[in-house]
Amino acid sequence: MIYKKVVIICSLLIYIIFHSFSFAEDIKFNGLIISDFWIKESIGNSSTTSGYITIKNNNEFDDYLVEIKSNISNKAEVHQMIVENDIMKMKSLVGGIKVKAKSIIYLKPGANHIMFMKLQNKIKLNSVHQVNLVFQKAGKLILNMPVHKTSFVVKNHKD
Repeated sequence: MIYKKVVIICSLLIYIIFHSFSFAEDIKFNGLIISDFWIKESIGNSSTTSGYITIKNNNEFDDYLVEIKSNISNKAEVHQMIVENDIMKMKSLVGGIKVKAKSIIYLKPGANHIMFMKLQNKIKLNSVHQVNLVFQKAGKLILNMPVHKTSFVVKNHKD
């Protein structure tokens, strides 16, 4: 009887661990390495939420993330966080975001990020949604992005 309970508890723990870090593996795509990608759970009746991703460009040339599409929202774009007159504001990066050769960009909470606008439905915790990223040179990549709580943090990155 105790053995059965131990097996059930261990199985449950393994399931939780693997599904909690479903993005743990990096994705290698045409000289880019995509990691730490996730979407913030939507709050209340909000029509927006944000997404986060790390992009490392191992290529000898610059690339641009020029388009983001998803079935969760009518519009998605990269937003830059700026401070004007001591007020934090978001500004759309028209034309996308540059990923310099041999560098890393972090789209993360409190900084540049993906903004999903006019959500189709509430974005629920632990769900996974398909997001299409279009790079100027690397091409189109389809990601399955997990949804986490607002307070979820992947890693401490040094910028």
